[in-house]
Amino acid sequence: MKNIVVLFKRVVRVITRRGVFWGVSRSVSYIFKKNHGESIDYQKGKEFDQKYSVDTAVIIDPSQYKIKSKNWIYASRYEGIPPDKYELILSELEIKYSDFTFIDIGAGKGRAMLIASKFPFKKIIGVEFCKELVEIAESNIKIFPKEEIKCVNISIHCLDAVEFEFPNTPLFLFLFNPFEIKVMEKFIHNLEMSYEQSPRRIIVIYISGRCEFLWDKVSFLNKKLLYSSVRIYDTLK
Repeated sequence: MKNIVVLFKRVVRVITRRGVFWGVSRSVSYIFKKNHGESIDYQKGKEFDQKYSVDTAVIIDPSQYKIKSKNWIYASRYEGIPPDKYELILSELEIKYSDFTFIDIGAGKGRAMLIASKFPFKKIIGVEFCKELVEIAESNIKIFPKEEIKCVNISIHCLDAVEFEFPNTPLFLFLFNPFEIKVMEKFIHNLEMSYEQSPRRIIVIYISGRCEFLWDKVSFLNKKLLYSSVRIYDTLK
């Protein structure tokens, strides 16, 4: 019975985003095919979990949970960022980490936050609207080895990304394909309003090309790097 409810919610969600044929075919595939463990990135995620005794590897569809926000229908499934690739990207950035507040939009179980904590950011904030995932992320933060952490000011907030109020500090935004165009438009609008009120340096790492054209339109951001599906934007030219 639970699988039927999940399937129905997934069909509705994907049809809303991609159309009838895509929605039905993808949803049935999700329920009856268990191929999550086949990719190298997924295996790397499991190794990350085993190394640090955390829980970040399982792929989760938002249809599995009762999420209060009406924007759940536009949310992407939770899938942890490939840890080795992501840590490499962070390590190669020529920035003073302590100047920036790191914000993970669609934080899920918090893997990106954990990896970011290995760098001396001023503060790390996760934004996630699924209560169950927030609770797992909070547990992971407590478990993560203290000797690995260079930023102790770390927290996660259970709310919709379009309701998040940006702090008036230099921002480092991380988005691993969190949601579709309709929500991304609102999120970017909020960021633009925040920047207009308080101009400061903002760096954006956006992974997934679906909403790239929206980020390209942001007047104060310059595209700095294209690497596979990774897009990096910066207020600096």
